[in-house]
Amino acid sequence: MKYASVIGDSIIRFYADYVGIKDRNELTTHLKRVQALLNENNQTYRCIDEFKFAYSRMCDRFFYPGLIEIGKTSSPLLIDLGCCAGVDLRKLMLDGYPVKSLVGVDLSARYIECGYELCRDKDKLPIRFLAGDIFDESFLSLHGQNNNNLNIYRHKASVVHAGSLIHLFHSTQRISQFLQRVCCMLLKGGLFVGAHVASNRTTSVYRPSRGHTKQYIGIDTFRSLLESHDFSNIEIQTSPRLSLEEEEEIDDISIFWVSFSAVYNPPSLKPLSPTVHTTIED
Repeated sequence: MKYASVIGDSIIRFYADYVGIKDRNELTTHLKRVQALLNENNQTYRCIDEFKFAYSRMCDRFFYPGLIEIGKTSSPLLIDLGCCAGVDLRKLMLDGYPVKSLVGVDLSARYIECGYELCRDKDKLPIRFLAGDIFDESFLSLHGQNNNNLNIYRHKASVVHAGSLIHLFHSTQRISQFLQRVCCMLLKGGLFVGAHVASNRTTSVYRPSRGHTKQYIGIDTFRSLLESHDFSNIEIQTSPRLSLEEEEEIDDISIFWVSFSAVYNPPSLKPLSPTVHTTIED
């Protein structure tokens, strides 16, 4: 995908109004420079290659209007897992979501720093970002054994978002472990939303462009995993995903984007209380 095909008028307006870059040539230079900085992280991702880090994709998902409504409630804490440069969170802020109730989490501190560079707002942005591995017990404990990092938000989030993240896990077992950790953060009645690449059935496909075998989760398998972790009211929408030119079609496998939302309804947690106000303290 070429640069010009993804950087449209709305994105140009964002950089003109929020970042202060009004010249299109300057914007092109800026985005390519930040792309190079992101690629210094020794990990290659298609979304970075295609400049998808530069704009919000969350705002085009079917669940986005509902998030804005949650932002108007008394318990609006939203945690964005795998936030990368954090443009989705900035879009939420600009659309009226209470900024002190937004938390970005990424494995890479460099990606978070690149987000500040991308948006030129390190000295003024009040969104809290945390760098760490959610599979690390010291960062997020399944048993609540410490009170730092993500543990301070245990069962306090009304929304957990995972964008372009789930398809990075290499097995259904790892996805199940990830869902366990999502559950650690959600209130009863909280919403788990996101988007990832999936297929019509769970399978492994060799990707010549990357030189490795890729695991794709099937949509029915993903739904079953959500149900097994006490999620209900599951809504899943699909949209086409264009394959890389060097990737061949394999038998009856269809690969597409999945957008989803699901409500966390465990039997043992107290329900979301309208009188509880959850924000991030400075």
